[in-house]
Amino acid sequence: FFSVVLCFWCSLAASVACMPVWLGLLTWLLIAGATCGGTSHPARKKARSMQRLRRHHHHSAAPSYTDSLEPPPWPADPSDLGHPAESDRMVHGLCYTNGTWLQEPTSLPVHIATNYIRHCSDPQLFDAIRNYSWGSQCTLRPWDRRAFCQLLSGGLVLYGDSLMADWAVGLWVLLGPEQGHLHPLHRNGNITNIADETHLPICDGTTSIFHLHDTVLPYGVNSQTRNQQLAPLDLYLSKHPDATVLIGSGPHYTDGRHGGISEVPRAWRGLSERYAQHRLFYITYPPGHPHCETSSGPLGHAPPLDPTTYVGWYGWWDLEVLRDWMLGNFTTGRFRPGHFLLDTVPILILRPDIHIYSHLRKLNFQHGGDCLHFCTAPGVWDTISLVLYNLLAQLSGQRSGIKGTRKGRFK
Repeated sequence: FFSVVLCFWCSLAASVACMPVWLGLLTWLLIAGATCGGTSHPARKKARSMQRLRRHHHHSAAPSYTDSLEPPPWPADPSDLGHPAESDRMVHGLCYTNGTWLQEPTSLPVHIATNYIRHCSDPQLFDAIRNYSWGSQCTLRPWDRRAFCQLLSGGLVLYGDSLMADWAVGLWVLLGPEQGHLHPLHRNGNITNIADETHLPICDGTTSIFHLHDTVLPYGVNSQTRNQQLAPLDLYLSKHPDATVLIGSGPHYTDGRHGGISEVPRAWRGLSERYAQHRLFYITYPPGHPHCETSSGPLGHAPPLDPTTYVGWYGWWDLEVLRDWMLGNFTTGRFRPGHFLLDTVPILILRPDIHIYSHLRKLNFQHGGDCLHFCTAPGVWDTISLVLYNLLAQLSGQRSGIKGTRKGRFK
C-alpha cells in the first residue's frame, strides 16, 4: 500500500513539474507494476529462476536437448539447391537404414588391425554377429575392394573426432596393406594409434586416406584460427581436387561461443561453403549408448532416443535433434548439389554390445567405461564402408548390370 502511495505522489509531482498528465499516469502504472507485482508473487519468482537456469544451461558446456536449430540461411534459388527425391533415395532412404544384424558362424576376420588402441581383432573380442541384412526392397552390390579403390582414386578425406578416426583405420585395413599376411585370407595392418593428421596409403599405393582430427567442429571456418586449423585439409584438397570428403557430426558439438548443438548446422554450413566444389558427405552417428556394458548382443530395434533416458558424456541422445534437422533439410533439398548425408544412426544404434567397454568386460577388465567408441577393424564400421561403397557407385552412374546382394559380406 505504501509503495503504491509513494509511486502515485512521485509520478504526480513529476507530471506537474515537466511532463504531461498522461505520461505521469503511465509512469505511475509502470513503477507500481514493477514495485508491487514484481516482489510479491512466488510464481513469478519461480519463473524468473527457471529463465536464469535455462540461460545458464544454454551457455554451459553441456548442450541442451531443446536447443533450437534454426535453418541456415542458404540460397533460396532452386538452381542452387539439391534434388530432394534423389538425395532421399541415395543417402538416407529406408533402403540403407532399414535392416537387421544377423548372427552367423564365422572364423577369424578377413582383415585385422594389429595393436590399434580400439581394435576388435583379438579372437576373444571378435563378435560372430557381423553381417547386416537389408530388406528385400534394397539390393546392394557385394564388397569389391578393387572397384571401391577405383571410386576413391581421387583420394578420401575423413574429418572429425575420434569415431571418424576409428572408421579411417577400418577403411585403411579394408583397402590398404597387402603385405604381412597372418594368413592368405587375412590382411594385417600394424598401427598403434592415429595422429591428429594422418596419411594412410590404400589401394596398393594408388591413392590415400587423409584423416584430420578435430574433436569439435569449427564454428567460424573463415577466421584466422580456423584457416590455420583447416590448412592441412586445404593443402590435401589442393593436391587431390577430386577427393571425396567425409565430415563427421561428432558428439562433441562445436567450439563456438555456446559449444552447443544449436551451432552445429551453422558449422556445417560454413564447411559446405568452404568446400563447395568437392563431393562431400555429412556423416551422422550415435553418440554412444548408455549402459552398454549390460548388452550381450545386437538390438532388434532402436532404443527410444529420449533425453531423459540418460544424461552423461557428450549428451548421449542430443544428436537425435540434429539428425532430425539434417534429414528434414536434405528431404527438402536445402543442401548443395554434390553434398550428401550418410545417416549411419539406424545401423549403428543397434550395436551397444560392440563398444570398447563391452569388450573389456569380456576380457575380465574391470575398468574402461567407454560406451562411446565402437571397436574397429573389423567392426561395425565395415558395414558403413559397404554402404559408402554402394553410394559412391550409384553417384558414379554404375547402376545397371551389376548383381547385388542383400547382405553386407566382406570376402
